[in-house]
Amino acid sequence: MRIFVEPIGIVRGRMCPQSVEIDGDSAVGKLIELLNLPSKLNVIAITDGKRLSSDEKLKDGATVKIVSLALGG
Repeated sequence: MRIFVEPIGIVRGRMCPQSVEIDGDSAVGKLIELLNLPSKLNVIAITDGKRLSSDEKLKDGATVKIVSLALGG
């Protein structure tokens, strides 16, 4: 299946918007793994305004926004 990935914020410095081909039964965690982003970015995935858990299954044609959580003190 095809997933459209839209990086948001500092993630844009690591990747461009892109279309990713992924297995039909794949979950969000697999998509994030395929994007090969540094773990220090601590990214989350959002679709239709909803944060997705790493084990949630993706739907063909979905647009997934990848956002780094802001940390600091």
